[in-house]
Amino acid sequence: MKSESKKIERPRPVLRIGVLWFGDEAAGVPPSAQVEAIGGLLDGARAEAEGVLGQSLADGSGRTLADLFEGQDLVVRLITGVATGFERSAIDAGARRGILLRLVSRASWATARATGGESIGTMETIERSEDPIWVELTGETEERRELFVREQSDLIIAGVDGSEPSRHRFEAFAAAARMPVLPVGPAGLESDTDLAALVRIVLVPTDSRHDVDKDVAQGVLDDLYATFDRSGTGLWRALLSVLSVPWKSLYGLAKLRTGHSGPASDGDQADVKTERFDAHVKRLASTQEELDDRIAIPFMNGYRGLVIWCYLLGFVVVGFGLVHGTVKALESATWPAVVELALLLVILSLVFISERKLSLRQRAARVRHIVEQLRHLQALAALGRAASAAPPPPGYSTVVPSDGASGWYARSMFRDVGTPAPCEAARSRSEGEAPTIVRFDDSYYTEVLAAARAWVRGQRDYHEATAHRHEWLEELAVDVMWSLFALVIIVVGLKVAHWMPGTETSKTVALFVIVLGPALLGAVHAIGVQIEFLRLATRSKDLAEMLSLRLEKRLGASAEPNEAGWSVAQRGDLESTLSDLSTLMLAEVLEWRAIYLLRELLPP
Repeated sequence: MKSESKKIERPRPVLRIGVLWFGDEAAGVPPSAQVEAIGGLLDGARAEAEGVLGQSLADGSGRTLADLFEGQDLVVRLITGVATGFERSAIDAGARRGILLRLVSRASWATARATGGESIGTMETIERSEDPIWVELTGETEERRELFVREQSDLIIAGVDGSEPSRHRFEAFAAAARMPVLPVGPAGLESDTDLAALVRIVLVPTDSRHDVDKDVAQGVLDDLYATFDRSGTGLWRALLSVLSVPWKSLYGLAKLRTGHSGPASDGDQADVKTERFDAHVKRLASTQEELDDRIAIPFMNGYRGLVIWCYLLGFVVVGFGLVHGTVKALESATWPAVVELALLLVILSLVFISERKLSLRQRAARVRHIVEQLRHLQALAALGRAASAAPPPPGYSTVVPSDGASGWYARSMFRDVGTPAPCEAARSRSEGEAPTIVRFDDSYYTEVLAAARAWVRGQRDYHEATAHRHEWLEELAVDVMWSLFALVIIVVGLKVAHWMPGTETSKTVALFVIVLGPALLGAVHAIGVQIEFLRLATRSKDLAEMLSLRLEKRLGASAEPNEAGWSVAQRGDLESTLSDLSTLMLAEVLEWRAIYLLRELLPP
């Protein structure tokens, strides 16, 4: 487990601008005009972003959006190639403004540097720029390069030469991009995109049920960050430790009795790790583990333990009231009533703490959603791809937005992490040196395939173990309830048949069994329903089977490259498989979140 005192990371405000050329190199806008046009768009986007960050929040606190980013400076990245004059103009315009350069090419740096000619100035500009990264897409097609640029961008600046083929390519790309595309070219291609609105969508927390910049979305993010900070305090840790004792004890017994191997908790699930590019996902993995260890697991354990505390204390109150009413020596005493009242107040306090003060259920569900998004982003981030948001589960769209502050935080972390970079990228780089090289070659895809298999196996093993343990807990609850029901029936039957001994002791025992038996039965049933033993077991069992099938069919021997290496189609299939798996598992988490958001804890 990670250190509790470590501050959970906040993403920086990042705006990523991609550049693509659609047209004939010999046609189009002159280079000087291209640099001026692109520079104007870059200046406009950065100015709008800085303006949005300076705007006051809607909660009337006097804070600005920049305060949500804790005053961190705006980062602007330019993602482009170097093969065309338009892209080289973009590099020139970006370098003049100190914008970070991310170069995506199908050629190696050495080849591009040795080409010389009109691109030599661009190569020197790249070498003089701050922290440039050269992404080498070995053996890829131009369409795949465009896809990489699109996945790494928040908006696209598109160069169009005005010809019919160029216009068609641009229009087809703009229709499929699902993001704003700003054309630069002949008259008549001007875009009506509102840069201010675009930047707000990128930087401002939103909720899918509300408009941008609504105070509800900001309030959720404020609460999320407050949870981040308070979760590291000793008082919260101590309180959660006490609350979680009964659940940890019960779940520990389930692990012991089932004997099923597998991860003990969400935090033990295998994550995507690669040797060469681990630096890229390190921040995502570190933040995910910190949120899991400090919030998602302890808060949910605390909530489940509190459920057990409440219903068992309710049972104790019934028993204490029965003792007070049946023991003659206590009939005239007032202290038993005081104790009973105190227990009732303790139950009410626990419910209030859970649902209002700590919001354990709501916060655990929200952070668990973030954790899973960060976990799955690691799989796709290693390939430079962004994860798609899973749709809300059917029937729960008004309860659980697929996005909201949770999605904003995960997306912002992915945006902040940026373009994949190898472990050696951490080395110091002097001005004038070659950029950091990121090489997507056959060996790397083989490495990602192995990491993906380990990731899916870890998820499958976790859900198999979860299914076995929750099935055992459900069976235990059912056995206890049937045993109590049978005991009460036997005692009542003995009394009806007058077979019960007539002593005072036997009468008292019979009374306790008849009254406390149903009370304990109800408490056990309520615990099982509130924690959802059966539903969790069923969902985990189904998901484990689906993961096993996909592991065999889509990540098995058929996914491995042939002797000629990784084909473009195989690379695309691997990315598609990881994206589908991510969507599948995120959908399961959203349903889990919906279940717990609707399962409000009430006094027993």
